[in-house]
Amino acid sequence: IDGRETAPRLAHKNMYLRSGVADVQLSQDGPLACGVPGQIAALKSVHSRFGALPWQDLFEPAIRAAHDGIAMSSAVALSIKNEEQVI
Repeated sequence: IDGRETAPRLAHKNMYLRSGVADVQLSQDGPLACGVPGQIAALKSVHSRFGALPWQDLFEPAIRAAHDGIAMSSAVALSIKNEEQVI
């Protein structure tokens, strides 16, 4: 089961070219470096084959954390700060 990201629908082979030259940075940082996550679809496939708990119950902790928030560690805060210009 492959849960790797895929390219967005509007992606094309020349999107990382600038003036006809490949710009590697565009594929590593910024909005063009994003993919469409495949992990949830992979997990759904695994669940449909092997899961025992109700699918919706598996997401309750994540939904609660998204709604209520969670404490951020200093390491995560530093990582975000270091990527501030990219973000």
